[in-house]
Amino acid sequence: MRLKNYLVEKLNLNYPVKDITDYPSEFTTKFNVGEEEYEFEANGYFYEDIFGYPDDNEDFIPDRHAWEIEFSNISKHPGKDRWGINQLMGASGAMKVFSGVATSLKLLIKKEKPMAFYFSAKEPSRIKLYNTFSKMIAKKFPYTVKKLNVPHSNTFLFTKN
Repeated sequence: MRLKNYLVEKLNLNYPVKDITDYPSEFTTKFNVGEEEYEFEANGYFYEDIFGYPDDNEDFIPDRHAWEIEFSNISKHPGKDRWGINQLMGASGAMKVFSGVATSLKLLIKKEKPMAFYFSAKEPSRIKLYNTFSKMIAKKFPYTVKKLNVPHSNTFLFTKN
């Protein structure tokens, strides 16, 4: 079965996650896949500080945010170097992780109504998976995705339609 078809068939937007947010401009959930605990974290930054200011200032809208999204296995990678998702437990485990991420993203969109959000694929082996996942997100949520090639990663930027 092709990866895209597998993702569409197996992605669960109601995966059990726990919202543990308690700071402004931060959104955090936790979920389990088997015995492993994962954390989804989104931090809101001023859009222009990340993606640049328009030359003419006509498109500048104060106080708009772009949310940086990261997720990790916090059971295996405690501390600051935990944000990779290497060694996922096969396709079935990976789909459960991405279901937890997608459900967390759905909660973020409902709660924060972000103008934009983004995530990056730094590991070459993850770029194809993230590319497929980002297209699915753009179909399921009212956002348009654009792939940005920035140094040392591929960034997927979603902006509200």
